[in-house]
Formats: sequence, structure tokens, C-alpha cells
Amino acid sequence: MADGYPDRARGFAATGPFPGRRPGLCLALFLLSAGCADEPDPARQDPVDPAPGEYALAVAMSGWFSDVEGAPDTYCLRAENRADLPHLLAENFFIPHGACANERAPRQGNAVGGEIRCLADAKLANGVSRFVYDGAVSAEGAAVEVRIRFDAAVKEAGLSREEAMQLKLGMTLLERARYRIEASRIGDC
Repeated sequence: MADGYPDRARGFAATGPFPGRRPGLCLALFLLSAGCADEPDPARQDPVDPAPGEYALAVAMSGWFSDVEGAPDTYCLRAENRADLPHLLAENFFIPHGACANERAPRQGNAVGGEIRCLADAKLANGVSRFVYDGAVSAEGAAVEVRIRFDAAVKEAGLSREEAMQLKLGMTLLERARYRIEASRIGDC
């Protein structure tokens, strides 16, 4: 502190235009705040519905776009389903069987959300699998992000110790993943 810079006394020898300060931390905070400022909040936008037409579908898991076996590449959106498009993206992709319940959250502006609850496979677990989604809609498309939550306990009877551990690990990995489904208008049906 002899030179008026307390950080140097503690071993921080910052140099450059900000002596005594941590320029890397300041830069990181600036970049983080600048990146967030440009994102419009879909909940505060005037509501719009996507235009009827043909939409290209893309599915990504934690940032990696991939082809999903059996998933369609395009979807023909009819006028009567315009407001439902973002919900349909999640529901058509994540409802694995008839033992599921769906709850759509009230739409706020162009922000959408909901939750799909399905009974877990009775052979493997007791409980419910939840697919929680949120997203946004625009005049030319929609996108939703889906997170999986397992409110289920693995049935270890009938499974080897290794099988039970692999099932639990798989459930944990699925809960950490993020699934993104996008629909972009490409023309008329």
C-alpha cells in the first residue's frame, strides 16, 4: 500500500490503464452485461402467431443439432393451429405414450411454456417423468427448450447393481441436457 495501490500489497500487480484494479474481471462483467442487454423479452412483446405454411424443424440437444430418427423434417401449419405451434413442438416430440398429461401455461406476450407429465416405465421406476418447456413464438416461427426432470425412483429389484447404476446415471445425464426444437417458416404448404 506504500504506493497507494492496496492490491499490490496483497500480491496483485495489475498493470496497464487500470493499475490496482483487476481489468480481466471488469472486462468479463462488461461483456456479460453487454450480451444480455440486446435480448428482447418475448413476454413483453405484442403477441403474434406464426403464419400458416410449411415449417422446417430442427432439434438440438445441448447445442448439438441432430437428426432424430422418426422425427419429421417439415411441418405444415394450418391457420387453426397457429397459436399452438410452440406447444405442438414439445408435445409431439416428448409425449412418449398415452399415459401423459399436458399442462400449457398461459401465454404472456410471445413467451410460452408448459409441462408434460408421464408415468415412468413401471418395469424400471416408480414415479413421473416431467418435460418442462418454455420458448417464444414469432410471425415466422417458434422455438422451445425442454428440460427433463425425473420424479421417479429406480426399481432396483430385478436389476443388477451395474444396471441400476447405469439407469441412474442415464437419468442424471438426461436431466442435465437441454433440448431445443425450432420451427422456421420456409414457404406455403
